[in-house]
Amino acid sequence: MKKKDGGNSLQIQLGGKVVSYSVRRSARAKNISIKVSPDRGLEVVMPSGVKFYNVESCLKSREDWIIARLDQIKQLQDKKDSGQVVFLGRKYGLVPIIRHQASASVKILDDKIYITVPDNSPKTLADALERWYRAQARIIIEDRLWRINKEAGYKINRIFIKGQKTRWGSCSRLGNLNFNWRLAMAPVEIIDYIVIHELSHLEEMNHSANFWRLVEKLCPDYKKYRKWLRENGPLLTL
Repeated sequence: MKKKDGGNSLQIQLGGKVVSYSVRRSARAKNISIKVSPDRGLEVVMPSGVKFYNVESCLKSREDWIIARLDQIKQLQDKKDSGQVVFLGRKYGLVPIIRHQASASVKILDDKIYITVPDNSPKTLADALERWYRAQARIIIEDRLWRINKEAGYKINRIFIKGQKTRWGSCSRLGNLNFNWRLAMAPVEIIDYIVIHELSHLEEMNHSANFWRLVEKLCPDYKKYRKWLRENGPLLTL
């Protein structure tokens, strides 16, 4: 393990490559966890009090998974560079249309998403896409939530669409449900799983065995969808 010059990042040899990573301590963490995301790269989250020398062996134990995830993210980023985006689990070609002084708008036609923007700056394009995804997420999630809750019968207070960095959803004791707008990129069955997960928290504000029984009642294949999110969740990003 060695430090990169002039920064807090570290480097380790994995799969014949020198891989940079960062370490973040968290008082809420109970165990060392490894995260790979497009924005943060390889990150190790450590509980307070865990000695630093444990990190390298932990990374080595997940070597194959880490390399596979980094390669997967690189492949997705290469595809994005060629103008692809994902909506409801399906890939679309992205076609920007520049119309000065026009309001941003998005239209899906066949296998392409046409986005009209007033200028061609990357920020303008990304901001317009995010606004569209947020609007679509609210429509889709509210529809799936009310359909599913016909059977579950939970009392819901308010629904919020947010941009959480590390969560797909959350539930407050007031009965408010929060969902990540990036779920609009995921297949519908993944959205349904997150909806069911948060609905179940209205009865069990924990992750006890009883909580997972509630989830399984409405989503028998929830373990498959959890696995899908662990493997593909970091790729659901602009």
